[in-house]
Amino acid sequence: MVHFATSYACLTAGLGKPYDMIKNNIGQLSSTAVASAVTFILALYIAKIAALVFLMRIQSKTRNPRLYVVLIALYTILGIASAIVVSAGCPSSSGYYWNIAGNIDSCPGEEARWQVMTALDVISEFILLVLPVHLVWSLQMPQKRKLMIVVTFWTRLPTIPLSIIRQTYTSHLASSSSPQPVDISLASTLVTILMAIELTYALISCTLTTSKNFTDGFSTGFGMGHMPGAAESYDLSAN
Repeated sequence: MVHFATSYACLTAGLGKPYDMIKNNIGQLSSTAVASAVTFILALYIAKIAALVFLMRIQSKTRNPRLYVVLIALYTILGIASAIVVSAGCPSSSGYYWNIAGNIDSCPGEEARWQVMTALDVISEFILLVLPVHLVWSLQMPQKRKLMIVVTFWTRLPTIPLSIIRQTYTSHLASSSSPQPVDISLASTLVTILMAIELTYALISCTLTTSKNFTDGFSTGFGMGHMPGAAESYDLSAN
């Protein structure tokens, strides 16, 4: 919610209006743009960590969940580090945050920072896609149910192309070789929208995996539902 609040603050500060109309108020817009970028990254990693916590609770019934403890710590570090990387050394007084081509001196390497952030985002999402496969491989349940669990977690897959698309349009803001001048305020609106879409989908996919309809598909021994028949039940603590 904080990210969407800061995005709304960007709109009230002039985002989406021609740059000539808002250049006298660019400091406020830049501050809210930085806040929007930082909260976007933090919320994105919170959604990833929530998925890891859910997987860890299942894993803890069958084997040592140490891997997930390490991953949760790693994702926490990555989220905080990514937020710092994209915002450090970019004061609002230096100009509009998304004016990447014009901020070469005041906010150096801004495009490269976002490229690093996106690369880490994609890699961390790929790991989240692999983990459910590793988890269900050894569980005593029908193959069809294993497939259901994996497919449900793989609803996260579109977040990867969404992240790449967002980065593509972010890189466009750094291009100064366009044959026609680009209004940076109007162009950066699309990046803000793409961030909102990516985060919204990440939150939806995270919510889906913890919904009652999904968790009722298997009994894990921690109060998340039971299989409909004794013949289909299994004991995760047997191992």
